[in-house]
Amino acid sequence: MKIKIFILAIIFSKAQSSCEALCVVPVADLLKKSAYEIFTEINSAKEAYKSLLMGDTKCKREYQILFNELVDILQIRDEEVQIRVPHIIYFDEEKNVYTNIYWTLKKNLICLDELVVRILDLNKVPEKISFNEDIKPDKSIVVLKEPFFAPDGRGFSVGTRFKMIAKNSSYIQSSRVSNETRCTEGYVSCYALSKNLQEIILEIPRDKLNFYEDKNINLRIKDFVKLLKSWANLDSGFIPYLYSGSSFIYAYHRDEILQRYSDNTFYRDELDVYPYTGFDCSCIISRATQICNLPYFYKDSITLERNLEQLNKFEELSEGDVIWFPGHVVIVSDLKNNLVIEARGYASGYGLIHECHISKMFENINSFKELFELKTNHKKLKLLAKDGTLRYIIEEFKILSLKSGLYKEFKSLYDPVNRLDTSKCHSSLFPV
Repeated sequence: MKIKIFILAIIFSKAQSSCEALCVVPVADLLKKSAYEIFTEINSAKEAYKSLLMGDTKCKREYQILFNELVDILQIRDEEVQIRVPHIIYFDEEKNVYTNIYWTLKKNLICLDELVVRILDLNKVPEKISFNEDIKPDKSIVVLKEPFFAPDGRGFSVGTRFKMIAKNSSYIQSSRVSNETRCTEGYVSCYALSKNLQEIILEIPRDKLNFYEDKNINLRIKDFVKLLKSWANLDSGFIPYLYSGSSFIYAYHRDEILQRYSDNTFYRDELDVYPYTGFDCSCIISRATQICNLPYFYKDSITLERNLEQLNKFEELSEGDVIWFPGHVVIVSDLKNNLVIEARGYASGYGLIHECHISKMFENINSFKELFELKTNHKKLKLLAKDGTLRYIIEEFKILSLKSGLYKEFKSLYDPVNRLDTSKCHSSLFPV
């Protein structure tokens, strides 16, 4: 008992400064500042997080982390914790630095030291993805490319990573695992934590998982585009637009956008879920690239635009490349058929992830070649709403290479001045 109390005291002291922690909820919303700094008229932090909107720029959500993702706790303040997220960064224009610091509710996390006290094996937790470490694919880790619902009712988002249990594992052979849960050809046995933080095994269908394989960059970019196409063209329903959303658990089926006239915000009320799940235009790229084992860590369109190189010729364009203009990004999904994929907001009448012909997005542009010609002639681009009317005129746009934004080496974000060093590129880490 004395030993346990001593260990807990160490955990508490570390949590006041810094400790590595695991996300133990399917999806956790993140803020850039403490809820008490952002929301002046709230009774609790939980109330503030639950009030986060689905769409438009009035929403204060900054990102979402998923079950089994690792973060560093920097400080605790009442119901909230300040955290450092190793796999996603953004450029803070006010401070002119890159950062990966956010806030979330304390209940969403557990310190790894506390898991050790509970006698849980940390080797069963997937290793973190980090912007400042070489990517070394661990073939014992699998990641969801489709949502998965556990027997206890929890829905896990795409992008959720699990450690597999080897078929010859003594754990699998032990009596702790029933015949019904043993790994079969169509399922993969994975370690997980239950709602009450006990070790369990999940049997996940193989076709819902992406396995880490030795593929070159071009093949992984193809996987990235294929994954986006599957999300944009679900067999049933659609993925909603969610401001700074980086998750997908629930498909929506009723394409009805509601508007709250008191504050001119948009929402959908088909599902009563919290937190909301879905993607915005930038986070869908970061989530899908990391599922496909691509070293891409940019949270928003500002950070993306600063780190991807511009293409100048149509012949240089590849599927997976990005069309950028202020506040939005679009992915090139099919060169031959001139198709794009985007997560478009509610004000344009979309509020969902979809794939469409480029002519439905831009007025008088029928091909990517015509888009380059417009760029060469320094002409303005006209963005169309869902009903075909003019949404607004784009003064500046860029066509960016996805591949150019991979393997960027960042100076440590722990430094006071943490700007990006774009001169180094680790292209030799994987065959091209």
